Amino acid sequence: MPQHNRAANTARFFLSLVLIFFLMDAGASGPEDSFERIQISIGQRTLVVEVADSQAKRETGLMYRKQLGENEGMLFIYSDIQHRRFWMKNTYIPLSLGIFDASCRLVEIIHMTPAHTVMQKRFSVYTTHYPGRYFLEVNQGWFRKNKIDLGMTFSFITDNNGKYSGHSCK
Repeated sequence: MPQHNRAANTARFFLSLVLIFFLMDAGASGPEDSFERIQISIGQRTLVVEVADSQAKRETGLMYRKQLGENEGMLFIYSDIQHRRFWMKNTYIPLSLGIFDASCRLVEIIHMTPAHTVMQKRFSVYTTHYPGRYFLEVNQGWFRKNKIDLGMTFSFITDNNGKYSGHSCK
């Protein structure tokens, strides 16, 4: 095969790969599309949070996200109170995790470091020191910046279908 044909075939191959990845990215909906969005308040702040209330949603969490709005987060809701483990697999945003008990009272804050590369095989796993029912992931430092201290409680404000708006947090 002549040298110029080999170079042309190689160039076409790489161009095809770039085009395929571009089309996959452009046509894919973001992971955030599958989460219900509600509002909660804590201290003087209102946050828009995505609700992770099923095993599949909790496993996905904030994976593959490149950014998180200033007053946005993800609220993991469990039916029971336990110590939990949170991983940072395919998570690229530095996060703070607030652990809340059944009364929606903040009992612990953990700062979590993101993955360094897409291909990272070993990633950080964080275990809570206190059991919780609600776990709020926000941008790292959000609690400190907004003067949200241990012992403060959050409340549900609004949601799309009334599922949490009257939640008692007991």
